Amino acid sequence: MEANNFIFKKKGFLIVFTLLIACQQNSISPLNIGEIESEISFIDAQPIIELRDRGTLDSELFEEIKGNLIESYGTELVNEIKTKLNQEKSNDGLVLIKDLPHKRKSQQVPSTHFKVIEDDVLIDEFVLAVRPFKNSKNMAAKMADSNDDIWIALDPDKFYLEDDEYGNEIWPITIEGNHISDHDRVIELTFDKTGLVSSVEKSMFKSKAIDDPSIIMVETVPVEPCEIQLKSTSSTEDGCQPSGGGGGGGYDPPEVRVDDWSRGESTGTWGTDHINFVLKGVQLAVTGDGGSASDLQFFSKKSDDVLKNMPVSYKYRFDPVARLNPYTASVVNTFIEGADKGFPFNVFYEVPDINYAGQYYSFEGIYRYLTPLPGIVDVQSVDYFPLFNLTRTSGPWRFVLVDDDKDYADMSTRRKDTRIMDVNTFHMDTGTWEVVETGFTTRNHRYGSSDDPLLDSGVRRVTLENVRQLVDGSFELFITRSTSNGEFKYKFGLES
Repeated sequence: MEANNFIFKKKGFLIVFTLLIACQQNSISPLNIGEIESEISFIDAQPIIELRDRGTLDSELFEEIKGNLIESYGTELVNEIKTKLNQEKSNDGLVLIKDLPHKRKSQQVPSTHFKVIEDDVLIDEFVLAVRPFKNSKNMAAKMADSNDDIWIALDPDKFYLEDDEYGNEIWPITIEGNHISDHDRVIELTFDKTGLVSSVEKSMFKSKAIDDPSIIMVETVPVEPCEIQLKSTSSTEDGCQPSGGGGGGGYDPPEVRVDDWSRGESTGTWGTDHINFVLKGVQLAVTGDGGSASDLQFFSKKSDDVLKNMPVSYKYRFDPVARLNPYTASVVNTFIEGADKGFPFNVFYEVPDINYAGQYYSFEGIYRYLTPLPGIVDVQSVDYFPLFNLTRTSGPWRFVLVDDDKDYADMSTRRKDTRIMDVNTFHMDTGTWEVVETGFTTRNHRYGSSDDPLLDSGVRRVTLENVRQLVDGSFELFITRSTSNGEFKYKFGLES
């Protein structure tokens, strides 16, 4: 397949996209689209690009886009990220490419909205964004230094990483980045699962090692195309059900494992008599994402039988998605529903975007949005997110965190419908950590890497009785686990 020409179908029409070809005077042409019927994106108001094969994500298509970002925006990439870092400290500098100011205002903004379809099933949908790679604690200061060399690269987890025949990610991985002001300057970046290992600028005459380079990553922001609905009836969790397709059920006869091709059981609804088990903070020891910010998801199961695998779809996410909502003007947000969802208040929480290992993410001061009456929004500051309503759905509950790589809605692996891993799990009945063999129901795919369960994040036997015996006088529980990569931390609580 040619790098600049991709052919795929939309509503019976044959579509040929000529992608971002460089023209004279360093100007870049937009997508060359004929007179065709095509779905228009609510994100960037351009035709959505359909990729009919997941392998396309590993092609030269996005390398071409990376090069055109340099030509079209250059240092404006840095300026926009600096603005985000200054305005929204919790944002970590994420900027949608469609929001970048073109050098030439008359130039048409190219499409940044993609759908990945396999066997006529939508398996992934995202828009492109840029974000500074946090390989050092002085990220904001480095971006603020206009004299510092800055490079741009594609997120290796999203665009390059592959699994071996046994489903293990192939690390380390080496990719190329380009200088933000000079596309001909190339840097060779090597990552392992924990982050950047080495960086060397390559030229015709010499190679120069660069310590702690400043890197802008091109990454994907998942799209959930439905609005958050504010209805007078119980709404679906997270505003809309995640969409995933393909795959099928199955059993592993030796262990009689049972897959769960759903989003799992309800964690609860609004009620005056509720006592919620809540999350107040988390620190990751590792993310499973070597190249950029984590796409953190929470998978839960209402069963203590470990032969019943985790559901295929996440219950909660602590990561931004592109979706319309009635609360803010921004298209990208972290609004989700918790265990107090539904009628009469339609409660939503603006949760933290949990990205990097070694950083404690407190839920202190997050916002809860309620709609007590039509057209009225009550915004409250709280210090928790409700995971389970233990008076409405008593459990026992278990859960684990996962870093998503591809197929955002569902747990996905390469070539496997079930994945079994040893997860260090905190037992709420004993207050101790033990290794638990944990199964995950997964959508299998042909290309790329598998999603990464965080192997120190398991929690089991969550019931009101068990939690009450562990919390302190403030009804809080702080647990930690030391690993070779650092400390993993949870802060839980009970809220009524």
